[in-house]
Amino acid sequence: AAMRRDCFEEGDPHGLFGRKGQQAFIEYGFVPADITDHAAARTQEYAYTDFCTARLAHVLGRHDDFAALWPRSFAYRNVFDPNVGLMRARLRDGSWKEPFDAFAWDTDAYIEGSAWQYSWAVPHDPAGLIALHGGAEAFIAQLDRMLSLPPDFRAAQYGFEIHEMTEMAA
Repeated sequence: AAMRRDCFEEGDPHGLFGRKGQQAFIEYGFVPADITDHAAARTQEYAYTDFCTARLAHVLGRHDDFAALWPRSFAYRNVFDPNVGLMRARLRDGSWKEPFDAFAWDTDAYIEGSAWQYSWAVPHDPAGLIALHGGAEAFIAQLDRMLSLPPDFRAAQYGFEIHEMTEMAA
């Protein structure tokens, strides 16, 4: 019941529990950055949660829940920008949020990570993520690029280095 509630009901407006921007996620297929903070991160996290809950709903024979959640588990595709090969925040009108800084943390797009961390956060559909990159060769090239980059980050709204940044750099 708690998993289902998380997937179908709007969370606390202050973001203390549940899904902030849930109705927008359902309406637009992504969480728009002009509606809710950490929009790209929320889109990916909601998609993964919907995947997990859909699998459980299938096992439990809750066919209506499965039918609603399964397509939403692929919403991460809606925040992938093929021009840069990374996940990005979008606005309600479908345009990409500008300016874009792939190394900025704690922005209206991400939390406790940047585009470089979140762009790999698709554990439930690695084949789909590879396809978004244009195939295995392009995917591997992007992964190699990420692994060869120096550990760069912008503290953005944090204003100082947080432990996740230190861990990433290490």
